Amino acid sequence: MKSSEVVIDRRHARDRSPVARSLRALASVGLLGAALVSASAFAGTKFIDVVVDPLVPNNASGAPSVSYSGVKAALGQTLNAAYRATLTNATSSNINNAWFKVRTSINDGQGPVFVIVPQGCTVDSQVAPLGSGLVCLVSLPATVPATSAAITFIIPTPNAPTSGQDSTLKLVWTVQAGQGNSDSNPSNVVQHDSPPIILSLDSSAGLRSYIVGGNGFKVAIGNSNTLVTPPKDVPIDLKEDINSSSCSAMFKKCFKSTVRIVDPITGALITFDATNPLFVDLLRDKSTLKGFADINNLNGTLIYTDGVNTYAINQCDVAAGPVFSIPSGADRCYIPATPANNQTFVDGSGSWHIRVLGKTNGIINW
Repeated sequence: MKSSEVVIDRRHARDRSPVARSLRALASVGLLGAALVSASAFAGTKFIDVVVDPLVPNNASGAPSVSYSGVKAALGQTLNAAYRATLTNATSSNINNAWFKVRTSINDGQGPVFVIVPQGCTVDSQVAPLGSGLVCLVSLPATVPATSAAITFIIPTPNAPTSGQDSTLKLVWTVQAGQGNSDSNPSNVVQHDSPPIILSLDSSAGLRSYIVGGNGFKVAIGNSNTLVTPPKDVPIDLKEDINSSSCSAMFKKCFKSTVRIVDPITGALITFDATNPLFVDLLRDKSTLKGFADINNLNGTLIYTDGVNTYAINQCDVAAGPVFSIPSGADRCYIPATPANNQTFVDGSGSWHIRVLGKTNGIINW
């Protein structure tokens, strides 16, 4: 076999039209037989299929899009873009090692760095700025069905530019398999671009980000906000609006929080469970409360809709501790202020903090 011999299946490597497909650049990895990068010689084969998919929400035009980070665009938060690269060996020969080299690019220039790199990858010292390029070593045994290796790259978006314009993020990648190291005979290696992700300044449409599990992501109107914390890594499209419909007589102002969590590749709803629910924390500023408002009278004031069904969000079950859980047969619940806890309470300024536990996304009128 010739050094660096590899064939990329262009049917899979082409830029496909987007479909419904924390200062942390964390990456989750699903590698079969992956090894750390080394400079040792190795044997390879040809015919590696590569697909690189955006893992972020789509904007109103159907294009993959996330928000810029920073004070100007994201309430000071660091938000993320993400891609999944899937390498498949569809042959009857073992691919003991294949080099997957990737770098970030914004507007066809330099891109942001991978602060934490995936297992099986190392920083590519030849790419500037240092940390914006990676070299990943992947092993693909010959199996039926075909063996695949999937790597998820999570990339923190930069702070919003002073120009006030959207930008385009992409990954630029190559694959090489054969004798030698990752820089052997690069003339036989073809460079490819991933589908683009739009970096958006349009906060009027809410905020969009790929969120690492256990990390919060919020939007706000004035001093009232919606904070969503997923138990696993997911793309989130989050928006908070003033609700023109009526709400509880306790409130001077009504809000509507829209949480959309959908698999961008399959278009399927991403769900959670009672053991590891989605947290939705609603902060209602004191200025939106009437004088007689009482946080212990929340029952019937939180309304959920999925666009078809509408119903009240009822109180969670409570056990000693206190420990709160979603009742059997329900998809969501709110944690009551009594017994006292640090999830639903009135803070020192008189503002209300309300936690909702959920198995799915949707709209909360509150």
